[in-house]
Amino acid sequence: MNTMPVDNRSKLESVEELMLQAAELFHYSYKFRNQSIVLVTDNLDQLLSLLPDFKVLQSSHIRAAIFVATDSAGREKIASCNLKGYSFSVHQQSETESTTFFAKNTWDNSGLPVFITPPEATTQELCQQALDFCSSVLAIKFFYIQQAEGVLLNDVFLSHPPISELLENLAETPHCSISIPLLKFLCEQQQTRAIDIAIIGSSAGALFRELFTHRGSGTLLTATYPNIIRTATIDDISALSLLLTPYIQSGSILPVSEDQLVATIEQYHVFTVNGEIVAAACVRDYGIACELGKFCTLPRYQRKGRARLLALSLINRARELTKEYVFALSLEPSMWAFFLGLGFQECRYSELPENWLQQYDQSRGSRAFRLNLSVE
Repeated sequence: MNTMPVDNRSKLESVEELMLQAAELFHYSYKFRNQSIVLVTDNLDQLLSLLPDFKVLQSSHIRAAIFVATDSAGREKIASCNLKGYSFSVHQQSETESTTFFAKNTWDNSGLPVFITPPEATTQELCQQALDFCSSVLAIKFFYIQQAEGVLLNDVFLSHPPISELLENLAETPHCSISIPLLKFLCEQQQTRAIDIAIIGSSAGALFRELFTHRGSGTLLTATYPNIIRTATIDDISALSLLLTPYIQSGSILPVSEDQLVATIEQYHVFTVNGEIVAAACVRDYGIACELGKFCTLPRYQRKGRARLLALSLINRARELTKEYVFALSLEPSMWAFFLGLGFQECRYSELPENWLQQYDQSRGSRAFRLNLSVE
């Protein structure tokens, strides 16, 4: 039997983790390359905490503009960052229509533009100016930087709240980590301007995680329509592979290569939000039945009911194909509850299709679930 020393295995796992992180970084770097984002903070120290993030932004060729409320001393402090290898171009709001200039011209080589607003300006006024700028330059995302990680409502962290529900909850004047009037304003602006708004913390790496990782950072205010469930295509291979990889690494999903994805792409179905793949699942045909598997969801979009909608869509599809039943297997207790919640019943392997049983590794120890389709 071939064995691998423990230290070598751990090194291999570390390399695989690094490659996954690199794949995410390259995926989002390419996606946002030459796009524009706008950042706002009314606290200069919070901005300076994100200095390492700005280096990654520039190396990824993402155009960014920063709006900050501070005084002349703050302006000098930002400018001094250039002596440390950063690249900021500081502009006073009163200077010759600075924002108008940048709205009508592409970013030049003078560095990230930082627009200074007097400290007496209110946060909402600062955000209003920055959002107007977003519209002028067709920015794809607006960031509000604060001390807290994101929006905490009655001590419950909200990663991706439906805006309509959030506004209803705010009417009850709950305890909130951000000014309620400001949060209402940002929600309304998202709905009016149709731009993604991220409320993130000021710790180093927060901006990086929101832009370059699947997990995200802080609270994202975005439209949730159109929500579309569709069959995957070859163009989805890269996104699907990234979505599946953490599940494969944890052992909850059996490995599948990109070549295998290409060969079986018609078996995969994806759930998209605003065109972005946020969840996926696979359906395999075994004659009288279909197997549902490889359910995976981006962390920010978990526990929002999207995997359930995806499963119901696949079940309805199997019913249309006059299958007798659908079945699923999993090692994960959370997935056992998921299938039971859909009306599945736990079953023995012997109750599943013979052609499936012949190729399945029973030593894996997954629990099996079955849903009969003949009864409505």
